[in-house]
Amino acid sequence: MVEIQCKPGTAELWRESFEKETLPAIREAIQKGDAFTNFTYLEAPLPVQDVDFVLLFELKSFASLDTRRIPPHYDVLLRRLGPERFAALEKETGNWEKTVRVSVMRSYKVK
Repeated sequence: MVEIQCKPGTAELWRESFEKETLPAIREAIQKGDAFTNFTYLEAPLPVQDVDFVLLFELKSFASLDTRRIPPHYDVLLRRLGPERFAALEKETGNWEKTVRVSVMRSYKVK
């Protein structure tokens, strides 16, 4: 789970960039089946919340979490764009993010 708090007035810019650049990279990663099996993202409907976006990644296993890495949405984007394009995009979008927090959770499906 990745929680993102944007700097004031930048959440819309972040979402637009995410949907244009990052979301296609996540879809590609799911199709390849390397690490992710599913993905959901949530947007806070009210501006006074502590978190603007929550990215929920479902992984094949916890084995990929053995080493410290960059947040998963950055990782797939880096693989798709390459280092130069990723660095340029991160420089722009990094100005919009106030906080990025990664947590590992286990989900239980209830039917």
